[in-house]
Amino acid sequence: MNNISMATYSLRDEIKEIGMEGIASFLTSIGLNKVEINNVFTKPGKLPGDVEFFKNHGIETILLTVDGNNFFMPDEEDREDQFSFMKPWLDAASTAGIPMVRSNMGHAFPGIYPEDDIALKDLVETFKPIQDYAEEKNIIYVFENHGGLSSDIDFQVKFKEHFPTDMVGFLLDTGNYKPKSQVYDNITKLCDSIKIVHAKTYDFDDHGEETQLNFKRIIAALHQVGFEGYYSIEFEGKLDSREGVKKTLALLKKYLE
Repeated sequence: MNNISMATYSLRDEIKEIGMEGIASFLTSIGLNKVEINNVFTKPGKLPGDVEFFKNHGIETILLTVDGNNFFMPDEEDREDQFSFMKPWLDAASTAGIPMVRSNMGHAFPGIYPEDDIALKDLVETFKPIQDYAEEKNIIYVFENHGGLSSDIDFQVKFKEHFPTDMVGFLLDTGNYKPKSQVYDNITKLCDSIKIVHAKTYDFDDHGEETQLNFKRIIAALHQVGFEGYYSIEFEGKLDSREGVKKTLALLKKYLE
């Protein structure tokens, strides 16, 4: 299916051994032609070559996932450091033709931010020049619900109000709300600001259903808010990673076809 991808993170335990060549071979073997590249498996200077390699194997790179940042910065010097951290990745994504970049908001540590509104102010002021630069590059920028305030739906909604542009939104991770059951209602609250989905899975029952998440309900809710973007498989269970990806793919196909 053209709207299903796989995050390279799904094969994190073997990627150092198999490289991008092994990722491409596996994707081809299961009939997927979309991939999400995580920055921990590449470098800014290497990224365009990785994307070209996948392209030559009929695989499109739909997302660059960036870890290692923290945008909750109260000081100007720290904000500039965050811009300097993201700029090479945004430049590389632009050169490679990747349309979307995801990073973390970061973590507003207790004691430093006694009030969410102060944390929001610092986040917005740190992110604004980064977002401006991304938009200049025609890159959609998304934040994942990845713990802390980034997984607080009220905080997510408040943040989006500061960036009404369609070039900013969210990567919805199906498993990262606490409790996980929040995901169903939160889809409705995030609505069309959801730009891409991490189809996160852990384990499966005898019928191929995810044991902690109701994917039929998740996909129905996403359809209801008009989501037509990519579902990027991110397997985090104890099964063999390739088997977990295959089972996730079968589950997505079951409710998307």
